[in-house]
Amino acid sequence: MAEATSAVGATPLLPGFPDDIAVWEILVRLPPKSIVRCRAVCPAWHRATSDGDFLLAHHARQPALPILYGHSGDGSSIDIIPYDHQAADELRSVARLDGAPAPGIFLQACCDGLLILGTWNKTDEG
Repeated sequence: MAEATSAVGATPLLPGFPDDIAVWEILVRLPPKSIVRCRAVCPAWHRATSDGDFLLAHHARQPALPILYGHSGDGSSIDIIPYDHQAADELRSVARLDGAPAPGIFLQACCDGLLILGTWNKTDEG
């Protein structure tokens, strides 16, 4: 991130703290959409925000977002709803699976936004 450092004689962002580290510490705290925008600032920021260590550090700072799973009473659809405790009174489905196979589909597991759905039918129970 050499291009992101201050020019010779310029006041550093944080005295006694290298500008590269200061910028990295700021970027790692931004929301994901802002990171995408920052990549367009300059090649150095694009490299920094695409680096594996940065991506892991950024991901580790993101809040957990539990997922609720529900289905309609008649079994014709399944809703995937992220639960945000700050907006608990405004739960909104982010995905809906409609159609006949819905009664046989269930949420097996989820991790980091990846949903693993399973299917079953009465003949599988043996």
